[in-house]
Amino acid sequence: MKTVKIIKVGNSWAVTIPPELARKYELELGMKVAPYSTDKGILYRPVPKSGKQAHVSPEFKRWLTTFKKKYGPALTELAEK
Repeated sequence: MKTVKIIKVGNSWAVTIPPELARKYELELGMKVAPYSTDKGILYRPVPKSGKQAHVSPEFKRWLTTFKKKYGPALTELAEK
């Protein structure tokens, strides 16, 4: 398990996010996250941008792409009837 340090940024404390996790969860600089207290520790979740779609996991995006390839033509045909 990789560890990171808690650092001071101005009057706040911060924890860095390793680049591989930032890529995996499609995090971007400036993105807002909300902290939640859990039984296992602190969980941070991205906050959806106003007027934009909520964060979608990479796994769901892959599933949706596969689903559209397989069933897209049939759904389009049904929609036109």
